[in-house]
Amino acid sequence: MIRSVGNDSLRLQWLIPPFPFCPWLLARSTTTNALTAPGGVLAAVNGTITVSLANATDLVILDGLSIQNASAGIDVTATGRVELRNLRLRGNGTGINVDSAAGAVIRGSDVDIVGGYYGVYLNATNAGALNVVTFDRLRVDAAYFGIWVADRTELTVSDCVLSGRSTNSNDNYGALLNQATQAASTTVVTVRNCLVANWYAAFGSPLATGGSGSRLNLHNNTIQRTTFGAYGHPTYLTVSSFGNNAFIEVGSGKSGFAVLTEN
Repeated sequence: MIRSVGNDSLRLQWLIPPFPFCPWLLARSTTTNALTAPGGVLAAVNGTITVSLANATDLVILDGLSIQNASAGIDVTATGRVELRNLRLRGNGTGINVDSAAGAVIRGSDVDIVGGYYGVYLNATNAGALNVVTFDRLRVDAAYFGIWVADRTELTVSDCVLSGRSTNSNDNYGALLNQATQAASTTVVTVRNCLVANWYAAFGSPLATGGSGSRLNLHNNTIQRTTFGAYGHPTYLTVSSFGNNAFIEVGSGKSGFAVLTEN
């Protein structure tokens, strides 16, 4: 295990230079790498942290970091496991970008993302690959797209807040958009106990092409002040609502999908 710590923010900033990657996160054999800030310390990074792992059993832990002003705050480009804990991402083009050829396993908790084009972007490119992603207590605020789930990804978000600042599609388009872009690809998204507010669309599949097997499962969520509660093409996304989802001040919204089970 590699554990990088410091007694103050200045030292940890020195350990993480603002380069396009952190060399010790490029694992070449089965290993665990941990980059952790001590309690009470703000570890600020100006630039992208790229995680590129060689083996599916490799593990990288990022804990207690503040990442800002990068094209992507965290960029996961290969296989392996990544744990994201107590992170603050500000002013990045994409907060967390997962674009893996072979698929990755991502576990996130207490992650706060503000601004950017994508809060979270998830994609696995190769046939047979699969991203398995879980977020607990994720907060995305004021991104144009909160979470975009592209190809070959299973995502579960629980106890999260996805907050836009406008129902205008030019400002904050979608909180969580779930659609495979390739014909042979599917996605599965489960959303539990989350607040989704102030977006043009809360959920949906906005593209007119792509895979036809994507699914969205909604459990005990509050959707508030959106132009559309769910928006998309009926061929590409199956939406199931399992109890106690509240739609408040939603202009239009739970229609136009392949299958919809309402409360």
